[in-house]
Amino acid sequence: MKRRNFIKSSLLSGSVMLDTVQTPGAGKSHEQGSIKLSLNAYSFNKKLNANETDLFELIDFCKHHGFDAIDPTGYYFPGYPSVPIDEYLFEFKRKAFLSGIEISGTGIRNDFAHASEQKRKDDLDLIESWCIVAGKIGAPLLRVFPGKEIQDGRKKEDVMRQVIDELRKACGTGEKYGVMLALQNHNELLKSSEEIIRVIADVNSKWLGLHLDIGSLAFGDPYKETETLIKYAITWQIKEHVWVNGKKVAVNYDKLMGIILASGYAGYLPLETLNADPEKNLPKMIAEIRKRL
Repeated sequence: MKRRNFIKSSLLSGSVMLDTVQTPGAGKSHEQGSIKLSLNAYSFNKKLNANETDLFELIDFCKHHGFDAIDPTGYYFPGYPSVPIDEYLFEFKRKAFLSGIEISGTGIRNDFAHASEQKRKDDLDLIESWCIVAGKIGAPLLRVFPGKEIQDGRKKEDVMRQVIDELRKACGTGEKYGVMLALQNHNELLKSSEEIIRVIADVNSKWLGLHLDIGSLAFGDPYKETETLIKYAITWQIKEHVWVNGKKVAVNYDKLMGIILASGYAGYLPLETLNADPEKNLPKMIAEIRKRL
C-alpha cells in the first residue's frame, strides 16, 4: 500500500498518530504505566571494573528487583571503545528479552570541546560505531557528552559553537541508524539550564534530546532547573542526591516525582546510585520511586 494511502486509512481507523512535536520529549501525556524504571549500569561501576560482576548478572539483578529495563553503558562491554563481537551483543539482547527486561539505551564517553580536530573526528567515528551497537541490541538511544571544561584558555563561545557543529554531525549519524542521541548535562562544559537549552536549540535536530542528570545540576535550585529542562528530556539519571546552594543533599522524591508526573513525561527513568553498596541502595531507590508512581 502506498504510504499516503496507508496513512489515510490508518487515520480513519485511529491506528496512527502523526508526530507534530518538534522538541524531543515535549508534549507527551502521562498515563499510568507510561513511566518505566531502568537501571543505569554505572551504579555497579566499581564491581564491573573489578570483574566482580558483569552485564549479564545485572540483567538478573533487574529482574529480581523489579526494574523494567537496563541502560548498559558502553564502557562495560568487552573491548570498549572497540565494539563487541555480534555473538556477545546478541546473547546479551537475548538474555534481556527472555528475562522481560528492556534495553533503554547505552552510552559512550566523547569530548566535543577538545581542541584537536582529529580527536573530535575520532569521537564522531566512535558515536557511529556505537549507534550500530545500539541498533543491534535494540537500544533506542545513545548517551553522549557535550565536552569537558576548557583548560587551555580558549573562549567559551568559540568552544560552544564548535560543540554545536560536532553535535549536528553526530545527529546525522543518529538519524542514519535510527538511534536518538541523548545529551548528558555533566557539570563540565555546560553548567546552566540556559547553556544546555542553547545547545539543543542551536543543533535543532529531532534526533537530539536531553539526558537529564539531576545530580549534575550544581547551580541554582535543582528542582527549578529540572522544571525548566524537563521538556527536553528523553532519558534521565535519577540519583540519590542533588546540589542545593553548593551542598550535597538527599533527593526530595515527593518534589522530584511531582515535577516529573506533572510534566507529562513518558518513558524511562534510569536510576543510578553512586554509593559503594548498589545491592543495598538500589532497592531503596526503586521503592521510593514506585511509591510515588
